[in-house]
Amino acid sequence: MAGAVLREYFPAMPDYSNFLKQKKKHAKAFFSLAQREEKSGFLLIDSTPLPACENIRANRHRTFRGMANWTHSSTKTPFGLRLHLVLAEKQKITQFEISSGNLHAAAGAKNVLKKCPGIVIGDKGSKPLKKQLQEQGLRLVARHRKNMTPNTPIEKKLLRKRSLIETAIGKFKALFGFTLSKFRSQISAFASISLAILAFNIPS
Repeated sequence: MAGAVLREYFPAMPDYSNFLKQKKKHAKAFFSLAQREEKSGFLLIDSTPLPACENIRANRHRTFRGMANWTHSSTKTPFGLRLHLVLAEKQKITQFEISSGNLHAAAGAKNVLKKCPGIVIGDKGSKPLKKQLQEQGLRLVARHRKNMTPNTPIEKKLLRKRSLIETAIGKFKALFGFTLSKFRSQISAFASISLAILAFNIPS
């Protein structure tokens, strides 16, 4: 109904099936456009699981076969992928990566932060990860473990901003509510995630 009403203003607007074809065709372009460079301020990093299907159907799942795996979060253990997000100080998503659900957080952080210089605020830190990120020109600020040097007063102040990315992830999932089970191809799913990030970054 909405398409029929808007057809007068957008005469070249494609129908739904053609729109889906165009979305898949330009998936790489959407993925590139959703990656932004941020050269000022600090960055925040976190990840969130993207369930591919109900856990009971994990053995029969096909769309993300070979990529989907069991992942862990603070509340549940879904079967699917993991979305790694980097948030800028201005609360815009600058970088993201979609990985297998069982990819270790440290490996995900190293991959998604390849093009991000400066200070990055994370959830938990480790000596190997901190060293790896230093080699990339990054300073990691995270809650240190008992066997590590305690956080400085400045680091503790920065860590209070961790709630910004947790709020952003909550808003992102509430707005776009990704249920990967509705997709029948990986390309279509990745294109939709890229478009959602582009929409998320539009000033409200």
